Formats: sequence, structure tokens, C-alpha cells
Amino acid sequence: MSDEFEEKLARYERILRGEERYGDDGHDLGPIDQALRFQLDELLEEIVRRTRERSAAALPVGGLDLLVSLSGFSPMGTILTYRLLRPRQLLIIGSEESKRSIDVIGDAVVGPGQLAHRNFNHEPCDPRDPMSIYRLIQSRLDTVSKAERRRPVAMIDITGGKKVMSAAAALAAWQLDLPLCYLDGTYSARLRQHIPGQDRLLLLPNPAALFGDQEMDRARVMFDEGSFAAARARYAQLAESVPEPARARFMAALSDLYQAWCDLDLDRIPRSADETLTALDRVGGHTTSAFRDQLEQQLAFLRRLTGPDNRAELTLCFTLLGRFHLDHDRRDFAALLYHRTIEEALAHRLETLVPGFDCTAPDYSLFPDGALAVVNRYRAARVRLGLPEDQAPPSPVAGVAAAVLLDVLGDPMLGPARLTHESQIRELRDVAAIREQSVLARGTGSVTEAGLDRLILMADAILNAYWQQHGDGTALNHRLNTLAFIKAPF
Repeated sequence: MSDEFEEKLARYERILRGEERYGDDGHDLGPIDQALRFQLDELLEEIVRRTRERSAAALPVGGLDLLVSLSGFSPMGTILTYRLLRPRQLLIIGSEESKRSIDVIGDAVVGPGQLAHRNFNHEPCDPRDPMSIYRLIQSRLDTVSKAERRRPVAMIDITGGKKVMSAAAALAAWQLDLPLCYLDGTYSARLRQHIPGQDRLLLLPNPAALFGDQEMDRARVMFDEGSFAAARARYAQLAESVPEPARARFMAALSDLYQAWCDLDLDRIPRSADETLTALDRVGGHTTSAFRDQLEQQLAFLRRLTGPDNRAELTLCFTLLGRFHLDHDRRDFAALLYHRTIEEALAHRLETLVPGFDCTAPDYSLFPDGALAVVNRYRAARVRLGLPEDQAPPSPVAGVAAAVLLDVLGDPMLGPARLTHESQIRELRDVAAIREQSVLARGTGSVTEAGLDRLILMADAILNAYWQQHGDGTALNHRLNTLAFIKAPF
């Protein structure tokens, strides 16, 4: 076969030089067209066999739904790539100069055992307009996706076409997350082309894989800005394309954990925490010991937050998330969370001092001396604190009412919480009104910067006093700093 192929190759060269004619059938074909016809008739099968042997390590496993091929003056590159990859659909994108090649390609790839006519498509493009190539590829992908009801397995062949077309196709591959391929061969100055049979197919992953650091930088910006859901999606994509996916997988897991934390999704947090810890073990030396220590402290906190006795952690979490939203200039979300700190701290403190008491469905007979004594003392405390006299404590109990009931009990926490004087109780009532006027509560406006400052001042005082009684023994500021969302380590 080798001697026979070499003899045919020598004949091909003579035809190309015009020293021998082949198959012009009276159509007055030039030497280049005659040589192409001879190549397709006599050399193609052996060229495919030899190229497949050279390309064996690079040929993709599994079927290919769509091959997008750039066509230039010579149709041979597209034909050879089609025969190597055997896609179920072929889209040819070519410039004005490639019209004649389209016919030759169609004759070579359409027919029994090959493509049906409906699966062979060709589109002209403006080689100077990168967007025209992008739009053509995107449109065909959308069509195949709808037909297959899934994302198609596709590849872009940049062997043919002008250089600017190949550059535009590479950019399209980057945006559409598609791999690239091209034929690399031995160039013959005598033939002014690659020597037939010496090509091999080279595959490149999505270009983002070659420049993964740049894409990781973009994902890191999303993460550090607190766009955890978007960061998770981008990191997950990178984990499927970059050569070393451990860092991307870890950051995808951490992004998912932080998003679940932001959402206070207590059902999802444990799973996300486990995935983050597993990914942390695999990321190895890419992280510092200080980073690992802080993250492990956060994971331990989240285990307590999602456990059965989580009131102190939940109260702290409201302020933590309030700080996060405040840092991202979301005042109304911050106001909502700081106010929840106040409510939860006072409610938990009251329920701790009166075992069995539930602020959402209060049973005042559980108080010392019974319900009647509570009513009388509650009304007297309200008068003393400058509030309108109520007939009885409310149901449910929240905010000011909880503070007054703690006063009835003589709770020593009220002093550090700055809730012992008439003016301080009025301020508690006023900051509750600030929150109520927010569009996220029962109002129609936004929380002002001054109003939020008052609310935060009140929440910080109450949380400090509460944490002294119910915290984990760590100073509050240190604990909040430890639990603040960590910036991306890479």
C-alpha cells in the first residue's frame, strides 16, 4: 500500500504541475482542480487512514452532534476533518471566495452512509466581522439544541478560511464554551500545500481552558463582590474546562456555601459545608494556614447554626448578614437584618429567663407569680418607661413589649443593652418604626442613611449585651471578624 500510495502521490504532483491531465471531461479544468479531483478519487481513503493513525490520541471519545468548519479556497481540510470526526451535522462557514469549495465538500460528505442533505448546511460570512461568525454558530447551536432537547456536543474546525475568520471563530469558541480543532501537517514549498497523508488532527479545549487564570480572575471579582450565585456558576464551568480544576471546584463549593448562608437556607447549608470541606482537602497547598483556620471556624459555626440549639448563632448571624448587605450598599436589606437581631436577642433572652415561654404564642402563667401579676407589672413598667398603658402584654411578643417584660423580670442585661431609661425605650420604638417604613416591611419608602445608623447603634448595643450572656466566650468583634465572608484566596 505504501509503494502504491507513493506512486499515486507522484502522479498527483505531476497533475498539479500540469504535466499530466486527469478527469477534466472536456470541462477545461485547470491543474489545481484536476489534482483535487484525483486526490478525492484516488488518495482520500488512504489519506484518511494515515491521518487517523497520526491523530488517534487526539480523536474525541463519543459522538459529535455538530462540526462547524471554516472553508477557504481548498475544500480538502473540511472533507478530511469530517471523515475523521463523523459529526451528525456539518455547518460550513465561508467567505465569497469559498463558494466553489462548498459544492466539492457537499459532493464528498453527502450521500449514503454519510450526511443527509438536511444535515449539511453552509452559510456565507463577512470575514471582517467577528460577530457575523459568532451569530452563525450561535444560531446553529440553538437549532440543534431545540431539535435534540439538550446542549449539543459541538466543535469548531479552524483549518480553512482566512486568518481573521479563524481568530473570530476562536473568540466565538471562547464565548460559547466550545473546543477547537485544526489540521497540522508538513508543508511542501514545491506543492505549496501540506503533503497529503502527513496531516494530524489537533484538538484544543475551549480557549478559556488555555487562559484559565484570566477567567478565574473574573470569577474572583464576582465572588469578592458578593455575587456568590454568579460566581458559583462561573467556577463550575471552569472546573469542567481548566487543566487543573481543583481550585475552581473548591471556589464553586465555597460560593454555593456562602450563597446558602446569605439565604439562611438552613436545610442546604450542611450539604454545602460538607462539599466545601471535601474540596478544601483536595485543593492542597493553594491555601494558607490562616485561610484554612478561618474557614474551619466558619464551618464549625455553621454546624451550630443548623443544629437544634442555634438561637445565639442565629441572632449573631442576622448582624453578620446585615453587615454584608451594608457593605454592598443595600440599606433596606441591612435594616431588615439588624432589626431581626434586636427582635431575636430580646425574644431569646426572655424565653431563657422564663422556661417554656414562647414569644410567638405566649403563656403568661409561666411567669413568676402568674399571669395576673405579669399584667399589673407590665402596665406599671410601661407607664414608668413613658409608654402608653396597655391592658395586657401582647401576643405575640416582640421588640418593645419584650424589653418591657425583661424590665418586669429585672433582667440585668438591660443595662448593658441601654434599655433602662425612658429615652432608650422610645429609641427602641422609633427604630422599629424606621424598619416598618421600609418597602421590605410594611412601608413604601427606603431606609435613610441616618435612620439606618440609629438602627445599627441600637442593634449593636443589644447584641453586645446579649452576647455576654449567651455567646461562646469569644469577644463579639473577634467572632464577627472571623465569620465575615472571606475574600477569594486565588
